[in-house]
Amino acid sequence: VAHRSTRARFDEATDAEIAVVARVTRDAVAAVDRALPGAPYNVVIHSAPPGIPAREMHWHIEVVPRTSVIAGFELGSGIYANAVAPEHAARVLREA
Repeated sequence: VAHRSTRARFDEATDAEIAVVARVTRDAVAAVDRALPGAPYNVVIHSAPPGIPAREMHWHIEVVPRTSVIAGFELGSGIYANAVAPEHAARVLREA
């Protein structure tokens, strides 16, 4: 979820920008809950470190449902396997 502004950092966003992103994030979380009732999730704010210009990064929020258990591969490599095709996940969320 991102705002149309070109700010690189979350802490530089205006209250109005944050309000828009908050409403859309709430809607996204509700859609995830309809598609995956009771599934845990994380909401992560991605923001540029100080000194990064807006043309290099745009602050945004990511909603990450937790639908599987982290196992050895993920723990050892830091790479998370996605067992669901993105096209399928997008279709389920659109229908929710």
